[in-house]
Amino acid sequence: MSNKVITELKNKLGGKAVLADKGIPGGAPYARFGKTPIGVVLPEEIEQLRAVLSIAAENNVSLWALPNAAGNGGMVNSPPDKDVLLIDQSRMNRIVEVNAKGAYALVEPGVSYEQLARRLQENKTGLWVDCDRNGLNSVAGSVTAREFGYTAYGDHMMMQCGMEVMLADGSLVRLGMGAMPGSNTWQLAKYAYGPYLDGLFTQSNFGVVTKMGVWLMPAPPAYQPFAVALESAGDLARAIEILRSFKVNVIVPNTVVISNPALDASPFAARADYAEGNSVDMDKLRADYGLGAWTLYGALYNTPPNVGVLWPMVKGAFSGIKTATVIDLKEQNPGPVLSNREKMMRGQPSTEFNNMENWNGQGRLYAGFVSPINGEQVLKMDKLAAETVRSNGFDYLTEYAVGWRSVIQRVYLTYQRSDEARAVACLDALIDTMANKGFGVSHISTGHLDRALASYDNDGMAQLRARIKQALDPGNLFA
Repeated sequence: MSNKVITELKNKLGGKAVLADKGIPGGAPYARFGKTPIGVVLPEEIEQLRAVLSIAAENNVSLWALPNAAGNGGMVNSPPDKDVLLIDQSRMNRIVEVNAKGAYALVEPGVSYEQLARRLQENKTGLWVDCDRNGLNSVAGSVTAREFGYTAYGDHMMMQCGMEVMLADGSLVRLGMGAMPGSNTWQLAKYAYGPYLDGLFTQSNFGVVTKMGVWLMPAPPAYQPFAVALESAGDLARAIEILRSFKVNVIVPNTVVISNPALDASPFAARADYAEGNSVDMDKLRADYGLGAWTLYGALYNTPPNVGVLWPMVKGAFSGIKTATVIDLKEQNPGPVLSNREKMMRGQPSTEFNNMENWNGQGRLYAGFVSPINGEQVLKMDKLAAETVRSNGFDYLTEYAVGWRSVIQRVYLTYQRSDEARAVACLDALIDTMANKGFGVSHISTGHLDRALASYDNDGMAQLRARIKQALDPGNLFA
């Protein structure tokens, strides 16, 4: 069966668009989901994608999909019983439109943050793209995974406007205002009349995204980036309390991140250089990279007079934490950690800040959990996560992203390939431990969507999701 499918795909799309057998790369993102695909297909345009869906359906083959080779936002779930074909949309990488007046872009799923940022700079648009940790990640993939970034446009789903998707039967649907022929507001107005459907195609396997509209941030007249080195759990709780008022009142508009030193330094440091038996010399690590026990990263964006008023207030509030040190990143950003953090807060993607495997491993898993912007709750979440990770034999790499009304804790597990099963078990334990205390999953590594959904399942939610899946993909083409 697999040979027949591969032959049909090559005849339809051409040999260069289909990888099979020894042609499938062994590393990420193709071989990390618990099942080896019978092939990888790289469509370049809509009709080729439609042909892939048709051939897979006719041959009873399931489909997984990745927006680009970075693998973020992949439509990959638990391995199905039948053969799987992987769609890599890396060649669907056209920037369809950049509109400087409307401050938006329309992109295909293969477009990366780095590619879009380069276009904005080359055309001198004066616009920033809000990026996640990895500049090579798919812009559309980050939205469909509902990731966060680091500027005032850090809620990526909030800044998405207009989507085009292909359903299992090959039909192409434009959502939102794009559903109206001749619409001139597809990337300007998020909500058309009727049910809001864009969210159905995020963190789901209901259809393949083919185009995505995103709002872009105009470069502000004044920008004040800062960091705060915190020295204890008490400092962390106090900083969270300060941030609640700043976020609710939109004083600090960006997604404020608070990271521990192991995570911050992991793209640039080798664990072996700081190892003391089974532990790590955190004092040396912190000194080498200029970090606190926790380091907070924030930024102000406004007119010069307004920043001139807000910055002393913000600086004074954090300086009120007796053991904290406030760092003006316009004046002091030495070393790769602070410089990369500052870079991302002004819409400049980084291609090195995501390399956490440099720390200790060949693979990586992550999960995000949500809490109120409440210092006591964050410390409770931190204790649960740290104990779970360390008891399973992994280093504790984590950060907190403080949004408008909630905090997302992202926990990362780096591991050697031989320890992958143990890492998955630790991820499962994290989900269960956090869910038992009311901290729900918000994000999870590609390939673990079903496990995250299980922590939410009740009869109503599970039945509704099953009914939507049956309506949109009755043959379960998208595994």
